[in-house]
Amino acid sequence: SEDVNMIIITSSFRNGAVEPEKTGKTMQDLVDVSDYFQSNFMPEQRLPYGVIGSSSGGYFALALAAQKILRFDFCIPICPVAHPNRRATYLKNCISQNAKPTAGCGVHTAEAATRILNAQLSFWETEEAMEAAGECLRENNNAVPTLLIMGAADTNVPMHVCELVQAWATRTIVLGGAGHDIQSSPPVAKDGMEDGFQLYLPDIERFVKTVRMELGMGDINMSALSGENDLCSNAQRKLLFCCCSRKG
Repeated sequence: SEDVNMIIITSSFRNGAVEPEKTGKTMQDLVDVSDYFQSNFMPEQRLPYGVIGSSSGGYFALALAAQKILRFDFCIPICPVAHPNRRATYLKNCISQNAKPTAGCGVHTAEAATRILNAQLSFWETEEAMEAAGECLRENNNAVPTLLIMGAADTNVPMHVCELVQAWATRTIVLGGAGHDIQSSPPVAKDGMEDGFQLYLPDIERFVKTVRMELGMGDINMSALSGENDLCSNAQRKLLFCCCSRKG
């Protein structure tokens, strides 16, 4: 869009029980669509190109930024399941009613935790695969600038699930009182505050602007995005690949 100086590609991909993790199809789909866009539609004058994902899509955004085939200029995971096995352990504790609430954040019911765990296992299948996936993100080996966004009251992805990424993320934003719903819809506005979407849009704008400046690519204007209803809709199965054009 010329108005927002940003090209956004929404990518669906094969996932879940039909194509579990061991097939490699999910990551291959994501690498293929990104490579196709960069090879066929990137302007001659290179622009910053990043990936945004939320919830399970947030894990894949991080994994995509960590792979060695393609280079990304930035990554923005929102409420990501950054360590699948830590999340699975938390869900198991919810099921056995041994999960302990933290300040300002409750836990899932056994019924909800069972449903989420079954969905997660349909893709990862084994504890070993989930552990390896999380440990792959222990370091930011490609040094991709990363803006991590989390909700302090997220009962779906508790804070400790993202601890490894928090250790190396360029910036981390924690929205007080926000739950997992911020990964699929803008935060709800509170009295005396600006509209919900603006609660983290300025942070995204500043972050991407910094990336552009560090790459010597000038300024960016994302203000028109404030009218969008949903930054990462259907994030369990979709990622946003963002190519930021030059301002003006």
